[in-house]
Amino acid sequence: MYSSAEMNEMKKFFFYDYCNVSSFMKVESYNRDLYFSKVMPSLRYADSTAWILLECIDKLLKSQNCYQIEYTDVGIILISDYGTLDTIHRFHDDAQNGFISPLRFVASNPASTVGFVCTYLNIHGPTLTLPTPLENCESIISIMLQKWFKRQNLEHIIVASLQKDQKNFTCKSILIKKDYQYKGYSDFAPEFFRKGE
Repeated sequence: MYSSAEMNEMKKFFFYDYCNVSSFMKVESYNRDLYFSKVMPSLRYADSTAWILLECIDKLLKSQNCYQIEYTDVGIILISDYGTLDTIHRFHDDAQNGFISPLRFVASNPASTVGFVCTYLNIHGPTLTLPTPLENCESIISIMLQKWFKRQNLEHIIVASLQKDQKNFTCKSILIKKDYQYKGYSDFAPEFFRKGE
């Protein structure tokens, strides 16, 4: 466990110069059957939330011509308490009918959402999926940013959240650079961790 002093020190890692780039998406509806890739034959099955996350991060990277960065130096942290529940429910329904799809089994793993994004965008850095409500993650993210920038020798970290209310998905993503400058805590943490708009 970390002391309160250590936690306060770690929170400084929210004060990043983060390229002034972020991506926000609100999805009113989505296609539950959008599982088969139209782009790459090797990507054949993914939970619907993986497509939403992919579009959000793709938009984030394109907005600042970030496709020039070295993708072995990029980490991704996803926060989502909804995760792959749609695929899990479909997998459960299939099992009740005596059939288990190996593809759905893999896609039901909450970490597969980030894995899908990494495969599609050819990102090879570390990943972490936190299946917990957004408001519970500030301290965890602080610690992971500190550790990854120092020990994993990363140049960029993408922090993304994918949340769902009664009918909408809200996806946010932000790109944080290693060469941060300490600024006010309000730079992105309160805005990013505020649940849905």
